[in-house]
Amino acid sequence: MGTELTARFPALGDIEYRLKINYIKALGDFATWRATRAMGGFDLKSFEIRAIPVQPIEGLRPGMSVIVNYPVTENK
Repeated sequence: MGTELTARFPALGDIEYRLKINYIKALGDFATWRATRAMGGFDLKSFEIRAIPVQPIEGLRPGMSVIVNYPVTENK
C-alpha cells in the first residue's frame, strides 16, 4: 500500500505517469492449484491491485489499458 508505480496509457501516448497503490487483495485459490516447481519450488499467488494517479491525468477514462513498470526483487 502506498507504493508508487510508473505507468503508460497507450491511448494517451508514450508519456509516463505516476500511480499510487491504494488497494491490494489476495485472489481466491482454485482446485487446480499446484507448485511452480515440484522440487523445492514456490506457489504462485495472484492479487488484485488498484492504483490511483498521483496527479490528475487529462483524457483518462474507465476501461483504458495501462502498462505498468513494477520493480521486481528476487528473494534469496
